[in-house]
Amino acid sequence: MRANVAAYTAQGQQILSSQSFRLAEDNQQRTILSYSCPIQQQQPVSAVLAIDVSLSMEIPLLQTREKRIEVVRLAATAFVNGLPQDGSEAAVVAFADESFIAQDFTSDKDRLRQSINSLRLLFGTNYESAFLGQPGGALPLFNRAKHTNRALVFLTDGESSVTTPQ
Repeated sequence: MRANVAAYTAQGQQILSSQSFRLAEDNQQRTILSYSCPIQQQQPVSAVLAIDVSLSMEIPLLQTREKRIEVVRLAATAFVNGLPQDGSEAAVVAFADESFIAQDFTSDKDRLRQSINSLRLLFGTNYESAFLGQPGGALPLFNRAKHTNRALVFLTDGESSVTTPQ
């Protein structure tokens, strides 16, 4: 598998070496064949954090016993902490059966962290709503973004409760 990623510590510091983190899939340790750090962002970014708040996020992880939602909150907070102070902005979208905007675009990291920490779990998981829902889908929200340099960070346990017809 090939993936473009940037890894950060819980304090928001970028991880520069693959020796500093582990990669697992379905609780199976995976070997990292290559890892190179992306060039630091040269222009401000508008990012949307789309966070799964379905009830399955209450289930603890097998290895650490931490609830999935707590791990996601830590990851989202690390992203916010690492957001450059160059006019970059972020928004938080939460999704379960439907999606909603938990925090519109802002550069205020305290407001972003507060919205992440105040998320409550709901019934269902609908990825289509997370991406395209009105008014809370991540992609339509980009219409309000200040910058053309954009990122969507999708944080989920991967357990959808909605089947989509083919």
